[in-house]
Amino acid sequence: MQPLTSDVDRRDVGRRNQLLQRLHAEFREMPGIALSGPQIARLENLPVDVCDRVLNELLHRGDVSKRDDGRFIVAQPRPEDRDGGKSV
Repeated sequence: MQPLTSDVDRRDVGRRNQLLQRLHAEFREMPGIALSGPQIARLENLPVDVCDRVLNELLHRGDVSKRDDGRFIVAQPRPEDRDGGKSV
């Protein structure tokens, strides 16, 4: 499998969305996992710059969190997500 190039990541929205979904699924399937950006890039066979952009998008969406040590983990559900927005 060829790694994605930076150009493909920026121009191919469908492929980028697939990558976002795949990485989010990986974190959900292994909730205790904590990986650095370069580790994720190696595991997913991605250029580091592409992986960084995808991880930043997942952070922005609230799908993953970044620990103080720089490792990424699955984000904990917000209270409004757990109770349908009925928190007081």
